[in-house]
Amino acid sequence: MQIAALACGAERLVVDAAVGVQSKGHEAVIYTSHHDPNHCFEETRNGTLSVRVCGDFLPREMFGKFYIVCAMLRQFVLMLWILWNERHTYDVFFVDQLSIIPIDILEEWTTGKADTITVNSQFTAGIFRKSFKSILKTPRVLYPPINFALYDRQVDMLDSSVQSLETHKKIFLSINRFERKKNVELALRAFAGLKQLIPKDTFDECRLVLAGGYDRRVTENVEYLNELDTLARETFGLETFIIHPSSTEKPPNTAQVVFLCSFNDAQRTYLLSASIALLYTPSNEHFGIVPVEAMYASLPTRNGESRT
Repeated sequence: MQIAALACGAERLVVDAAVGVQSKGHEAVIYTSHHDPNHCFEETRNGTLSVRVCGDFLPREMFGKFYIVCAMLRQFVLMLWILWNERHTYDVFFVDQLSIIPIDILEEWTTGKADTITVNSQFTAGIFRKSFKSILKTPRVLYPPINFALYDRQVDMLDSSVQSLETHKKIFLSINRFERKKNVELALRAFAGLKQLIPKDTFDECRLVLAGGYDRRVTENVEYLNELDTLARETFGLETFIIHPSSTEKPPNTAQVVFLCSFNDAQRTYLLSASIALLYTPSNEHFGIVPVEAMYASLPTRNGESRT
């Protein structure tokens, strides 16, 4: 059994792990307090994995505040439902997001009870040791993999969502959630700098695609997308176009920056195959799955100098 949210890189690993477990003849079920069929991974939508939802009736925030409190309540209701209905159904519980009560002291105590602790990089291992000083166990590093089968698929050019991205332009790609900590504006600044270095007709044949997880319910996602769009248009004088979730509207040929909100697998396959470079902007990431995807796609990658 897996308890998780369903959205981005860390959750991609969880879904791949669940599919892998099932391929070995076991049963994997994902429990979550929210699952949006329009904003999730294909395996959780097409029946490959069983997904059960409880707690979605509770709000994510109150008066624009108390996000953590609401998240705790939603997970608490989810756990109570599982304990009441299915506590004897599973052999293994994997809690991805929250310890029983996400208070630092209790989190450290509950984490220390694990027989084996794994982390996703040497960097995370260092942060773990600094954060959980009372835990004497040495965490093992397990680098997250990707499911090669998802990236070996042929690009489906008949897919309307792919057709909306199809272009003869040279694509520079950035894949990140629309969160400020992802520093996506660095890609914008670099692209705007390129405009000053090459002839206009050459630059007009280039396009920056900023793709990433986007949820209208998350205030920061909405605000940051608007900030990036304003920065591109008003500060750098770039023409922009926003493709919202589930939209198949095609950007005009003059669009220099395209914001792709919550792309699907077919769109990702196209972008990784059609782009000429990946711009990886976050700093001090514990582990970035996107460069691994780019590596498998043989896509040159440029990351910020402060990358750990």
